[in-house]
Amino acid sequence: MVGPLQYLSMYHSMFIADLPLQLLGYADIRRYISGEPGDGVTERGKLLSAIAKARKDSSGNSVPNLFTLPSGLGLPANEEFCRPAIRRSYAGRGSPHEMIDTIRLAVAFGRVKHPISASEYARKWFGSDCNAFVGNWLGVSPSLSVRSYFTGYGSGDIPGSVPSVEASRDCVPLKPIASLTAITQGTVVVTFGTPRPKTVNRYKHIALVESIAPATGGKHRIELAEWGVPGGFESHHNVFYVKIESTWRNPERLGTPLLSFNDADKEGATHRFFLDHRSLLHLPYRGWEVNKQWGV
Repeated sequence: MVGPLQYLSMYHSMFIADLPLQLLGYADIRRYISGEPGDGVTERGKLLSAIAKARKDSSGNSVPNLFTLPSGLGLPANEEFCRPAIRRSYAGRGSPHEMIDTIRLAVAFGRVKHPISASEYARKWFGSDCNAFVGNWLGVSPSLSVRSYFTGYGSGDIPGSVPSVEASRDCVPLKPIASLTAITQGTVVVTFGTPRPKTVNRYKHIALVESIAPATGGKHRIELAEWGVPGGFESHHNVFYVKIESTWRNPERLGTPLLSFNDADKEGATHRFFLDHRSLLHLPYRGWEVNKQWGV
């Protein structure tokens, strides 16, 4: 199984290879994208319009969720592509596999132009954020909210939902970790804060455990993979020496013991608590499927 840090390296050393398109190299995805950027929407629209023209679809919006292309473009005529994967790539939600396919399409349709290389194009347009990175590694929607990992979505409508969230809504919530020995590679770490004003979402960040080991003074060394800021691999790989205790209670579930450690951000103190990812171990990390559903 690919661990969180190895998966992280797939973004920062993204191998892009397609010999018919004369593609062979690496891209380092470094952007932090939270919310679909307007220029990304524009660039995506141009690529989809070119795809629609080649397929003789009426518009980019009419390109099917799963589509193939005619021959003569440098791509296999029977290869299937995923339109939602293209959107996720430009919106900071893409998996490495989705980004690679989007790069190949961008090259085939002339969106990558000299002297801009495919690697520079990927670095310019693609990125991620914390819940996208975690969701992609877990194999669920990269658009699941941080809060949903702890509270779930219930049975009602999800405001502003997208199909990938609907495909994964039954995967959350995750159970809280009850024992230190249950913290393993892949355990989910949610950051809860007390921002001002209190109407702001308190579920601020999400990460994945790479490793945990006892340290001196009753502390543990915990190694995390997390995408909370822009930057390279070193910005998304962090090590903490902390006391992990079960004295804190989330205000939304006061009766539930939560293993956590104290941290802080620019708005003040935070608690980082642990959720059990093992209910999702049957899922592989994502290509362009979401919760084993293709084309959403």
